[in-house]
Amino acid sequence: MQNLKIDHWSKGVASFFAAASLIALPLSDHFVFLVCLGGFIFGVGEWINHPHQTKILAPSESGYPGWLKGQGCLRKNSFYGVSFATLGATIFVFGIFKLFYVTS
Repeated sequence: MQNLKIDHWSKGVASFFAAASLIALPLSDHFVFLVCLGGFIFGVGEWINHPHQTKILAPSESGYPGWLKGQGCLRKNSFYGVSFATLGATIFVFGIFKLFYVTS
């Protein structure tokens, strides 16, 4: 359950577009759902690419007299993360294009 906390922008994007997808699902316009689905898949891909990392530095490495512990969500690309982010961005752009240029 600790991993489901929304403490990083990628988790916020995935959560927002997941809720928006559920709201857009019953609408008759399928392109709005495509935009939301693409945003959700992109957010999941970036969530995979930004894992929570902890690094402990010895006193000699950091220049600080004591031990240092650093935590954060630094980017660490993986095949699945990049694939999801690329697929999501493609679906998102396709949905925006269809929404604004085809339906009008």
